[in-house]
Amino acid sequence: MAPGFLRRSAERRKIEWSAECAHERDLLYSGVIDLAAQIEGKWNLVDFKTSRPMEGERIEDFLQREMEAHRPQILAYCEIWAKLTATDPTRIDAFIFWTALQENRRILLKIGY
Repeated sequence: MAPGFLRRSAERRKIEWSAECAHERDLLYSGVIDLAAQIEGKWNLVDFKTSRPMEGERIEDFLQREMEAHRPQILAYCEIWAKLTATDPTRIDAFIFWTALQENRRILLKIGY
């Protein structure tokens, strides 16, 4: 079954949204948010990945490794979104969706800026 951000109709949606914002005085965050969908008043930011597990790698090990590797990117996207859209960070959920596996995982957020 498809995750909520794919099967529910979104109140608002942005696809492949290029954005950047200042993180700190001398640091700029920049990126392309694959999908931002507002569902029931909450924004779902989704980063699609095409990577696959290495041969013999357990799926859960692969997903954990990927989540750790991409967490900084997802957190940056959430900060960008919150700042540029004036969205309360508690109204943002973030996910990684692996297209080859049709699997998604929510990334726990701690946005402090």
